[in-house]
Amino acid sequence: MIKKIKHVFLVGWLIVLSGQQLSGQQTGDEQKRQEQLFRLARSFEQTSQFSRALDIYQKLWEREPANINYYRGVKNNLLNIERFEQAESVVRQMLLINQSEIIEADLAEVFFKKGETQTALEVLENILKRSPKKVSAYQIVASVLSRFGFLDQAIETYQQGRDELNNQKLFLFEMANNYRSQMNYQQAVALYLEYLEYYPGQYNFVERNVTSFAIHPEIAGEIEAMLLNKIQSNQDNLDFRNLLAAFYIRGSNYLAALEEYSIIDQYIMSRSKVEKQKVGGELFRFAQNAFNDGAYEYAIKAYQLVVSRYPESNYAPNSKLGIARSYQAIGDYSQALKIFSEVNNSYPNTIYAKESEFRSGEILMEHFSDFDAAIKSFRKVISLAPFNEQNYEALIKIGDCHVLRGELKPGESRYQQIIDQKHIRHDLRMKALFKMGKLRFWQGDFNKADHYFIQIQTDPVNVIKENEGMFVNDAIAYRMRIFENKGDSVALAQFASAEFLAEQGKVDQARALLEKISKSSGSRALVDDALLKIGELDLKHGKYQDAVSAFKQLVQNFPESFYADFAQKRIAEIYQEGFQDTTSAIKAYELVLTKYPESIYLEEIRKKIRSLEAK
Repeated sequence: MIKKIKHVFLVGWLIVLSGQQLSGQQTGDEQKRQEQLFRLARSFEQTSQFSRALDIYQKLWEREPANINYYRGVKNNLLNIERFEQAESVVRQMLLINQSEIIEADLAEVFFKKGETQTALEVLENILKRSPKKVSAYQIVASVLSRFGFLDQAIETYQQGRDELNNQKLFLFEMANNYRSQMNYQQAVALYLEYLEYYPGQYNFVERNVTSFAIHPEIAGEIEAMLLNKIQSNQDNLDFRNLLAAFYIRGSNYLAALEEYSIIDQYIMSRSKVEKQKVGGELFRFAQNAFNDGAYEYAIKAYQLVVSRYPESNYAPNSKLGIARSYQAIGDYSQALKIFSEVNNSYPNTIYAKESEFRSGEILMEHFSDFDAAIKSFRKVISLAPFNEQNYEALIKIGDCHVLRGELKPGESRYQQIIDQKHIRHDLRMKALFKMGKLRFWQGDFNKADHYFIQIQTDPVNVIKENEGMFVNDAIAYRMRIFENKGDSVALAQFASAEFLAEQGKVDQARALLEKISKSSGSRALVDDALLKIGELDLKHGKYQDAVSAFKQLVQNFPESFYADFAQKRIAEIYQEGFQDTTSAIKAYELVLTKYPESIYLEEIRKKIRSLEAK
């Protein structure tokens, strides 16, 4: 394949060099001018201004008639504006200088464009007759045939080349892609697998193509059978087992994938010393993939296998962390804490202990309200090497613990420490500013709160980098809330108190205050805020029907609300994840698209609809 590419490039360079010789020596200024014109022509071409591009290419080609780039510019843009006779004339003119297969194939392209199919096919046939022993000739001809939809003929051409050159390794991938275009998936996969046998270094390329069929249930079974047969006849080739395991993962068949990776590890143990050093790697990667896909049950099983089989391997510490994080993800917080503690004991004063302490602190704070124990964990994080961004995150968490306990001054102090840091990750500084703004808001100091929120909203990095602007929308929402309710500071203070109570986990008190605001005629500007907060509280505590009711009230009664699109999205998410009602979820998501065409959630919504429709 490399030889073929080299051949094409060599032809190109020879043409360019000969073009330079024919045109004579150019001054530096002339050369620079030509390069500028060439870039301008390409710019016109890319913006579909074909006539303007053509004018420039023609002038350039007149000066350097052997320059293949200028020739191609003229030919392509004549075809773009459907001046086929002139395009044919241009190709024939170039053939007087350069009789390569590439230029002759351009003539076939022109005939295809003119609708003279038989003539085009004859031109391509002549190329092969003239160069029956050149790999590039078959590649060029088949490529043109594929481009114009003659897939059967393209496949035949590739096979003819393989036979003529007595090399069955040639063109496997190209043929597979053509079969794929014909939706002959079985034949495509057979060739991808044959390609992998000859070129094991291309495993990742093959995996991407073969595993893409796993999400199509109508053919997945047949592809699985093909992979199993390949494994049966190639027992020592682990690439095929890896491919089957990856195929299972793509199809969300985690149990089967786990079994395959377990077998792969057993095979590795019987291999050379160098290969044995990789033992546990495939199982660990599977566990990571399962975790990232939310298949926590299988992630736990795979992590446990790594730990039990290879307790001394480099993968063991992260596998133990993975087990704990998986239990944390499924809500088994006691078990997660137990395993994080085991990690601390097994790997004291390491990055694994640091991560375990941080995760333990989060669980103790968020799910057990044990703020003393949480602060102790976060302080341990800060004390452990290495010093990294997690130290700052732990400091913010300590501030959160103080705030949740009602100790606002110590909380403020921790946030201010982050804000004052000169060399800190940008999003952490934004997080501290946002938390400080909320703190002031809860205290009823709305002017000071606005001072912090405006720093987030106007920060230039937030505008340039989307991932750095994660707090911007929330900051804007708070600023709008403050601005809209300047005339009713009492009601705004009530809302702030309710929000703080909710933050502290005092749900009943918070909800009662929010209900009062939502039914008050004197604080109408805050009603949508109150309904949103009620819906979020109900959703958090699994009261799905109550949450839907609150969000629907917001959408129906306040269609122009800043939160309307978000509330409609929440309704859809509850149908999808809470009620497991796919039909209602799709309908609710579609309402976001139709009712809120300017919503920032549109792309996310489209992805969710596609995902649900595919199930």
